[in-house]
Amino acid sequence: MRLNETATKEREENRQRKQALQEMRPTRTRNKKLWINALPSVLQRSSKVPRVSQIFVRTIKMTLLDPLADALSTMVETEKRRKRECIVWPASKLMGQVLRVMQKNGYVGEFEFIDDGRSGKFRIQLLGRINKCGVVKPRYSVKLDQLEFWEKRYLPSRDLGTLVLTTATGVISNKEAKEKRTSGKLIAYVY
Repeated sequence: MRLNETATKEREENRQRKQALQEMRPTRTRNKKLWINALPSVLQRSSKVPRVSQIFVRTIKMTLLDPLADALSTMVETEKRRKRECIVWPASKLMGQVLRVMQKNGYVGEFEFIDDGRSGKFRIQLLGRINKCGVVKPRYSVKLDQLEFWEKRYLPSRDLGTLVLTTATGVISNKEAKEKRTSGKLIAYVY
């Protein structure tokens, strides 16, 4: 009889451990914090010597598909929190040219490139003038006579905001494109 009771007790403990480990598997979420929070409960349920001696927390590496979009969304979120500067990475030449256009139009202050031995970072001084900015995907080809259509589509009103275009002469705003009478591809918008 005693042997039967200890066997059922052991089976019950094993079932509880398996259930606790099942909760830790990344079936529903890949949030590392949830896994770490579940760790003490697994070790508490065990008997004198825990059967689970090591639990490896797996981190999932995300690939960065669009650094420019990431940088612009970081700037918007940082402005919403009323911070005065933000750091965006990885840096690129295109990102620097877009920041220069935004600086000429008064949306950001000074920005500097920080060399960290990898791809680099940008430290950007925010002025609190960005309401929304983003990347235009796909990068539409824009002719000079179509510029008004794209302004209506992405900007809230006629003279508010800037479209950023890449042309043969470099990255410029929609106002400069009208002055130079050049066309190009639409990269981003800011207002």
